[in-house]
Amino acid sequence: MRILDLLAMSINSLRRRKLRTALTVLGVIIGTASIVVMVSLGIGLKELQMELVSSYGNMTAIDVFCDIYSQENSSKEPNYMKDDTIELIKRLPHVKSVTPMLNTYILMIQGKYTASVSLTGVSREYLEDIPIGEGKLPDENSREMELVAGNWIPQNFTDGRDRGFYRGMEENSPDVDLVGKPVFVIFDTDSYYQSQNPSEDNQVKPPKKYLIPVSGIVDGGEDNSWNEYCYNVYTDVDQLKAFLKRTFKKKPIPGQPTTKKGKPYSYFIYENAKVFVDESDNVKEVQQAITDMAFRPRATQTGWNRQNSSPT
Repeated sequence: MRILDLLAMSINSLRRRKLRTALTVLGVIIGTASIVVMVSLGIGLKELQMELVSSYGNMTAIDVFCDIYSQENSSKEPNYMKDDTIELIKRLPHVKSVTPMLNTYILMIQGKYTASVSLTGVSREYLEDIPIGEGKLPDENSREMELVAGNWIPQNFTDGRDRGFYRGMEENSPDVDLVGKPVFVIFDTDSYYQSQNPSEDNQVKPPKKYLIPVSGIVDGGEDNSWNEYCYNVYTDVDQLKAFLKRTFKKKPIPGQPTTKKGKPYSYFIYENAKVFVDESDNVKEVQQAITDMAFRPRATQTGWNRQNSSPT
């Protein structure tokens, strides 16, 4: 039988069973279209996820934590994170840079307004990554310590009647101008609060106030523009260490652990540090190396701009 005869027989058979033919063609069309749609949807979702991750930044940073408080009362030799530890981490394979984060609480005072805030000393490289909305970054060549305030810091101020202010309510906003007006800073917060509530057995002199300029404020405004820098005050870590040494001399520094005899250590101890890795594929290897040093690493994203989003 010739090919033409086979074609003629097939066409005649299709003509005799039109409903079956139509249903078969419809099934083929629907099946093919479903496959195309599913493949396209998968590719689209993958591209969307890649764009989302790209907008958040690369997972090439590691937050390293040291639990200094549980070790103060431990019978074991404390495993503190100090400058020697930072240098060891810097020498690990695939580590681009490390910034220690020296944390202490201070009081900022302007006129009748006062705010208790967290001051964090970081590396110059870290400072240069902070987006500035008003003012500028501290002068790299300045010998004087300068501060960068988070965009939510102005809302932390309260007046002399201990009346707080609600973020986003302009009628209740404190009248502070951190960049344009002088700001006094108190580092010995314990002495300050004791001097505010003296007793017959405890007469404490008010601590010294230091005039420290705020060179810039983080970009984002004072409303709901949340970002990773909005609620802290930052400064150069080396300048902060030098200032604390001059201020407290041989006395314990607030936020720093002491020996079992209550004396300060001869070195600074960090609660946490941030490590930057060259490639995301190498993060696990660096994390394991830090874990082996008995610290707690946690991978995080770099370049993640959280502005105009709400914290979770």
